Amino acid sequence: MISKFLQYENRHNMKALVMMVCIERQKF
Repeated sequence: MISKFLQYENRHNMKALVMMVCIERQKF
């Protein structure tokens, strides 16, 4: 159960990272 939770957290963090990168690119 813990490993699955960690995998979900990693996916969520990756999505947040991609969103932040997209926002940074839109600024310029």
